[in-house]
Amino acid sequence: MSKKLAEFMVMSVNDFAHEKHLAVRESFNYLNEHKGLDYLQDYYDIEHTLSPADTVEALTIVCKQNGGTL
Repeated sequence: MSKKLAEFMVMSVNDFAHEKHLAVRESFNYLNEHKGLDYLQDYYDIEHTLSPADTVEALTIVCKQNGGTL
């Protein structure tokens, strides 16, 4: 994993936590369980060009498609 990808993933986990009113650890666990982290890694080339709000929205959709409820 590249340093830029790792930094983007950390930022995205934090943004998701803030938007969903979760602790960062809860956000990480939720995203990991519902394939959000896989999505970030697979689509980094596109997602890092979007706004943080767009990334959180995409993560919300991906997680719901994989059993998430937030």
